[in-house]
Amino acid sequence: DIFKNREEMMTIRQLEQGLDSLNLSIQKSEADRVTQSLRGIRLTNDSSLVRNDTIKPDSLYFFDQIGKMQQNRALDKAINLSRKNKEYNQRTIKQLEGKLHRINVHNINWHKKFFLGFSCIILFFVGAPLGAITRKGGYGFPTVIALGFFVMFFILSTVGEKMVKSGSLEPWQGIWLSSFVLIPLAIFLTYKAAKDSSITDADFYNKLWQQIIGVFKKKAPSKA
Repeated sequence: DIFKNREEMMTIRQLEQGLDSLNLSIQKSEADRVTQSLRGIRLTNDSSLVRNDTIKPDSLYFFDQIGKMQQNRALDKAINLSRKNKEYNQRTIKQLEGKLHRINVHNINWHKKFFLGFSCIILFFVGAPLGAITRKGGYGFPTVIALGFFVMFFILSTVGEKMVKSGSLEPWQGIWLSSFVLIPLAIFLTYKAAKDSSITDADFYNKLWQQIIGVFKKKAPSKA
């Protein structure tokens, strides 16, 4: 019961309902903030400031046509009203930031419902080909490579989630970032395994290195 309201424990339907509620709340807060900011100020004959939501332009007096005392009173009331609007906007913006953060958390957990299962499939297609194309080097080299891929997957997933929470990336971009990187690797390793490649054989890399060196030696100009 303690954790039932946490986003991690919610179902997909509950997350979607929460997102709808948060979006409606943000729209209402934005509308209220705009209404409050646009509340009118007008100078009347007695120099009082009247808050009015429907002010007609022809009802405004020019500031230089009123007396000095009226100008001072008008300025004081205008300053007070501006200060109140500023405080209201700051408070509303802070509330909106909190709601946007909750929306990001909801989106993160919504995508995770699909991402975690899909990532297991990707890691399978990374690990299985590595085991299938193991050569005389034993299990040490493929294990190191597999651990390297897993660490890369973990780092990308963590960084992507933090970037979503900070608002730097869209939820689908941050959560699926590690998948975007590992899918090509999984396809490549699966292809190599199907072709019976020796990608994990140390001799393969030694031969490749010797071939690269040989190409550069051929291109090097001979001394007269």
